[in-house]
Amino acid sequence: MTTFISIQNTYQILELGLFDNSTLIDKRYTKNQQASKEFISLLYDLLKHNKTSLQELSCMVVNQGPGPFSTLRVVISSVNGISFATNIPLIGIDGLDAFIMQYSDTAYPYTIVLLNAFNFDVYFALQQPGKPLTKGYKKIDQLLHELATLIPDQSIRFLGNGTKLYQDKIETQFNEQAYIPFPLPHNCSIEQIAHMGLQKWKKQEGITNQLLPLHLKQHPRQQQ
Repeated sequence: MTTFISIQNTYQILELGLFDNSTLIDKRYTKNQQASKEFISLLYDLLKHNKTSLQELSCMVVNQGPGPFSTLRVVISSVNGISFATNIPLIGIDGLDAFIMQYSDTAYPYTIVLLNAFNFDVYFALQQPGKPLTKGYKKIDQLLHELATLIPDQSIRFLGNGTKLYQDKIETQFNEQAYIPFPLPHNCSIEQIAHMGLQKWKKQEGITNQLLPLHLKQHPRQQQ
């Protein structure tokens, strides 16, 4: 039996879930703005309510980003501190990989996930047939122009909260070539983060005692 905590931080909420193998036992959540103040108390309440101690946890699985930096920093620093104090292993999950994997569908071979990176930037993950996943961040106008050149005549499925934010630009650039599902998934689920973490744990891959945020934007001076 693998008992572990899965942590998902979206653009609105922080979620902590207690899992027994692939089964979600219970979870707690709070608004992002309260993450710094409530992270430890949420974890304590979740474990206490389910009569589980920190020592009984096999690991903690964490969405490493991308996402709002302030929440991501709180989550990463908190789990690193817990791991340092208790030696509980950590497993980090790339949120873009998780999003693409959760919504993978052969009916939509060309799929792009867009997440808000603020200031007209987006984090993106582009899935294409027979090619490795392309990930990064760019200005939305630049990305859409390059995407139209790269995929001139195929239907493209758009997912993520960046799709909602820039839906008008997407529809103007691609017209009927763009497929935006309804309801539109804004982020991957805590269950998907847990699933990928459990697979890594079973294979004993990616286990560490210190995580770093993924897909951080560079300061403009760093890009020069």
